[in-house]
Amino acid sequence: MQQVTAAMWKTEPIAEQKQALAFTASYSPYQFEKIKQGFLPQEMEDKWFIYFQDDQLYFHRSWTGSCIYILKFIYTETQAQAVHSWWCGDRDSADTGIPGMSHEELISMLIESFLLNRND
Repeated sequence: MQQVTAAMWKTEPIAEQKQALAFTASYSPYQFEKIKQGFLPQEMEDKWFIYFQDDQLYFHRSWTGSCIYILKFIYTETQAQAVHSWWCGDRDSADTGIPGMSHEELISMLIESFLLNRND
């Protein structure tokens, strides 16, 4: 499968205002290779466009092109770690849009659903 790149979808400039999040996670080399492939939406229901560039994973809303999350990775031959995470929004609209779900939980769900558990 071809790696998804930023040029494959309409994206808006990333907001200068970012809020640090507490998301961290570790992945095996196999999982990290799948994560780096990204996700290119195929249907309207696929609400996310995700790509990896310059050691960072970007999560954009597919309909608007707005960047919502950024994860910074460090990696070795034995593991990859998401060591920094940001939400590209302002403090006044901190809701994820899913009742009871934190930004960190949503990021985890997006990685699991769109990047790791998809059928290739």
